[in-house]
Amino acid sequence: MKTNFSLGTEITGQSILRAGYITVGEALTNNARIFPDRVAIQYEGGQLTFRQLNARACRLANALLSRGVVRGDRVAILSENRVEYCETIYAASKIGVIVPCLNWRLSSDELRHCIQLTTPETILISGQYRDKLEAIRRDIPFIKTVVLLDEKAEAKDEMTYDSLFDHGSDSEPSIEVLPEDAFTIIYTSGTTGYPKAAIISHRAIFGRAWTWVADLKLTDQDTFLGWAPMFHIASMDHMLVTNIIGGKFICVPAFEPEKIAHYIWTERLGWLVLMPGTYEPMFDVLTRSNKKPVGVRLVGAMADLTPPMTIAEITKLVNAPFLNSFGSTETGLPPGSNSTLAVGKVPTRLSKRVNSAVKIRLVDIGRP
Repeated sequence: MKTNFSLGTEITGQSILRAGYITVGEALTNNARIFPDRVAIQYEGGQLTFRQLNARACRLANALLSRGVVRGDRVAILSENRVEYCETIYAASKIGVIVPCLNWRLSSDELRHCIQLTTPETILISGQYRDKLEAIRRDIPFIKTVVLLDEKAEAKDEMTYDSLFDHGSDSEPSIEVLPEDAFTIIYTSGTTGYPKAAIISHRAIFGRAWTWVADLKLTDQDTFLGWAPMFHIASMDHMLVTNIIGGKFICVPAFEPEKIAHYIWTERLGWLVLMPGTYEPMFDVLTRSNKKPVGVRLVGAMADLTPPMTIAEITKLVNAPFLNSFGSTETGLPPGSNSTLAVGKVPTRLSKRVNSAVKIRLVDIGRP
């Protein structure tokens, strides 16, 4: 008996390559099937299961398509952390749209530069930062549609987020998205001039997920607390990676010590990201209570910029080792975030360990 192995299509090098990869949007579709009733996003006032998140992402993606947005277009967002931010990222992942994540801390000149660099025709904006956009609006005439997350639409080029949803269905979009497609744009701090735009692909996100699982040993049972701004990899990367592996992302609008302490006492957290400037307020809240953490696997970031005594104190308070991280916007946690500092100990050295699945070569200054 002969077996027909024909797939009905021509098999090419490109199709074989494509078969070996997955995109962020496809991962969400898969998790909606595998963990339909598991919470994916928790936010102030509610939560979304993987099934609900996927349906809303599809609906927003289809709504954007109906408005003329196509693969490769940029749809920017200027907002604090909120569930609509998460939905927008996932909607973009399903149709090959690129999301410039704008930093609301920037000056008008810097913000203008970042928008002009990526030329989005659509921008989503929260009420908190509406004035920032209006101050530079005539310098960015290529923006055709402003989607308001909080306010009522008044001008012809404005519409509300809810009304945008009315244009979409929750069926999966039929747009081919490739792993190497640009996905998000995160702006660097611009220490030598204006902020620079780092393009993050779908494949890059999965590379970062590898580090999350292989090196940090985090699992789908570990919740990530996203209080850091989503225009930074400290929340953006880790929302995506947490959801990819089936975990829960808690979306917190800003650094609020009391609220963060509440989650420390009520949730099992994988990596509790804290940065220089946040430790003292957290000490104050945590030491005023007799409550104990439910469980924290890792705490902290950027040990080089944190006083050694502070490292000892925070690790003792939450009973978790300190992540001795060394990464960048362009690469995520790698190349050197594969070591921890002991609980309750004052570190005497901060040597880094190279992440797995990373190639690194040390060269002399000035030598490529």
